[in-house]
Amino acid sequence: IMWGGQYEWYFKDVSDSLRSGKIRDVGAPESPNYEEILMLNPDVVFIYAFPGMEVISKLDELGIKYAVINEYLENDYLGRFEWIKFIATFYELDAEANGIFNNAEQTIFSIARKVADSESPTVAWFSIYKGTVYAAGGESYVARALRQLNAKYIFSDVKQTSSFVTTIEELLGRTDTIDVIVYPGIVSSLSDILSEAPGLAETNAVRLKRVYTYSPTIYQLGFYDVEGWYLDLAYILHPEKFPEHRLRYFINISE
Repeated sequence: IMWGGQYEWYFKDVSDSLRSGKIRDVGAPESPNYEEILMLNPDVVFIYAFPGMEVISKLDELGIKYAVINEYLENDYLGRFEWIKFIATFYELDAEANGIFNNAEQTIFSIARKVADSESPTVAWFSIYKGTVYAAGGESYVARALRQLNAKYIFSDVKQTSSFVTTIEELLGRTDTIDVIVYPGIVSSLSDILSEAPGLAETNAVRLKRVYTYSPTIYQLGFYDVEGWYLDLAYILHPEKFPEHRLRYFINISE
């Protein structure tokens, strides 16, 4: 595994296996320890592929077989999860993967049906770094999930499948009706966001304490538990429909 020792692991079996040496950390994804990989003599190496990466050409040079897992390019959250089928094929677990995926898909459809007749909140989904706003595109997995869960997204007109760069002025120009803010990252308090964009204090989201950020678990467990991620988001958007729910992958930082 690449960078396994650099993370806090929320999968206990992975954490335990790294400590025991059953799983080996072979370095950073863009520059792994090729000598160690050769010593392990893997049947296959699973990698991401980014523009400019030299890993693929190096693996070709060394004669090491690899498979590319670019699920991050999918503009649908469930579509990202569907890559479970690709991985399962290497382990002859196709039927099991299909069953897991189908159950998750049906659960998500059920959640969407439950909120279909609710009032549609308006959502802003962005982060700010040194005065620059990074927002989810209108065709991204974020925007698609919000539409599925009967919400309106303020940047739905921006036809991008990934995040895009905009200005604080442009963001504030769309704040009149923002009911929910989701800040995709780890911030400790609402004041951290308002220090970058004080004008957000006038939004319904801030006044009604509906500002959320990521829990550290989301980057691992949130992709594994796809239906749990959808349920969290449905609760954020329509809390009246899920009065007993407790968030797992998001944190309310405005309460």
